[in-house]
Amino acid sequence: MEFLAINLIKLRKWVGITQEQLAENLGIGVTTVNNIETGYVTAPPGKLLEKIAALFNTSVDGLMGKNSLEIGERARLIYVVSSIDAKTALIEKSKIVDGIFMDRDKLRGYDWFGLKIRDNALSGEGILSGYTAIVRMGSNVKNNDIVVAAVEENEEAIVRIYQKRGDIVTLKVKNDSGFYRDISVDIRKDSLKIIGKVEKCEFEL
Repeated sequence: MEFLAINLIKLRKWVGITQEQLAENLGIGVTTVNNIETGYVTAPPGKLLEKIAALFNTSVDGLMGKNSLEIGERARLIYVVSSIDAKTALIEKSKIVDGIFMDRDKLRGYDWFGLKIRDNALSGEGILSGYTAIVRMGSNVKNNDIVVAAVEENEEAIVRIYQKRGDIVTLKVKNDSGFYRDISVDIRKDSLKIIGKVEKCEFEL
């Protein structure tokens, strides 16, 4: 999804207005607003971008994804991805599906992202498929932290409970179904990357 499309949707919903109300505030047609939000229009005129930025107290560069999208001194948009390729362990633009505004004061000093949970391996922790994990990037984690990890044997990064003893890291599940299993990695010889620590999970109806 294009940065401008998702940014405009999240800003509009943040202030609680409809496409019709936004169009009226900007002096444009509802069709134009819809075309931007669906990604049909990716580069509207500069003057329109400036109007949108002024209306929401943000910047044109933030709207276009050139830097962080921030609303004044209050909030910053954290992008949510559908998945992370375990081989690259990169947060890819093509995987962005949503965004969540968070208090800027709580974000200082770290990079953050959201990840859609795609299994029920941590259902015992109250984390279910469809939830969004809010993740602080970095590998500075400790035992019993919930982490996003890229493991060589998996196609996608997974969310599990971190346990380390010596050179063995175990990525633990908390689900009694027997469908999921713990993964143990010998970090001396096997590939493991801790992408970040899950700080909280959210579910939006």
